[in-house]
Amino acid sequence: MSEYNEHKAIVMYINYKYPKAIYRSDLSGVKMSMGTIRKMAALNKYKGFPDLIIYEPNLKYIGLVLEIKKEGSNPYKQNGELKSSEHLENQVFWLNHLSKLGFKTSFIVGVPEAIKIIDKYFNNEV
Repeated sequence: MSEYNEHKAIVMYINYKYPKAIYRSDLSGVKMSMGTIRKMAALNKYKGFPDLIIYEPNLKYIGLVLEIKKEGSNPYKQNGELKSSEHLENQVFWLNHLSKLGFKTSFIVGVPEAIKIIDKYFNNEV
């Protein structure tokens, strides 16, 4: 499944299961011309900003922030350390920063993992 289709599946799940939830998903995986990419970059100040933010509080957090990785990929090495990449380091920076502000944050891999954490979040299990 493409990154776009994974994002679409996650958003469709949120719309179905939590129709009143307020969220924002970026344009991950959407094919764009270089001109459009440049325009988008000019409008987005921060590199590595998370893929999906749910602006609904639960009993512990002010919202849920997910950095979504395509099924079959993994941002971590076998020893648990983050793989070496400026892009991943920027993503970790934002997850850590938003966590300090009161959001539940997580890297997730694939649609099933996203659904699991979204459900746990809305059920106050995280």
